[in-house]
Amino acid sequence: MSEAEELYLQGNAAYEEGQLENAFRSYEASSALGHPDATNNLADMYLHGEYVEKNTKRAFQLFLVAAKAGVHEAMFTLGLLCENGIGVVVAPEQAYFWYRRSAKYNDVMAQYRLGSIYYEALLGKPRNVSKALYWYQLAAQQGHLDAQYNLGYIYNNEQDGEIDYAKGRFWYEEAASRGDSLSCRRLEEIYELGLGVKADATRAKYWCEQAEAIERMKGESEK
Repeated sequence: MSEAEELYLQGNAAYEEGQLENAFRSYEASSALGHPDATNNLADMYLHGEYVEKNTKRAFQLFLVAAKAGVHEAMFTLGLLCENGIGVVVAPEQAYFWYRRSAKYNDVMAQYRLGSIYYEALLGKPRNVSKALYWYQLAAQQGHLDAQYNLGYIYNNEQDGEIDYAKGRFWYEEAASRGDSLSCRRLEEIYELGLGVKADATRAKYWCEQAEAIERMKGESEK
């Protein structure tokens, strides 16, 4: 094991134990030896002001180093920073560039963000439902809950011109099976109104009860 890797792992262990100073020192030393993941974590500490004073410009510089070394999480974060003008001036094209780079590394958050960019016409991109579906699909296949819900919504929304009730129901069921109460509500509506299926009061009631159970559990956990 290289010294850089050893320091990086020490930083991870210290961070998990809440020893932020030790984590920072280890990441800093590992980064100086060229460890890209340590550089990414160091950047994150600067971004959020963990142990060290918050410094978004320094964070941006470090994320850039990590991204150029192939760290897809850093690429995604650069997209967020460029989109929102954090540590750098607002730069929509650069934000899009980094989201695309990150998505090529199969980063699920970048894939989801690209889906939203095309669906909501963000960053100067024209609305394109087909491209939104493409990126949401990639994110959904990796288990991204909101992407799964959004696919269900688009396939059930006549205004989007991509009606496919079977696909929509499939993705709602995927999200519902993972505890998404809103997807349960949509499935309740589908069976109550007979959207792409025969109306079924029993199935509608089932999904209503599932939604209520999830909402009840969520409410109790927040007390």
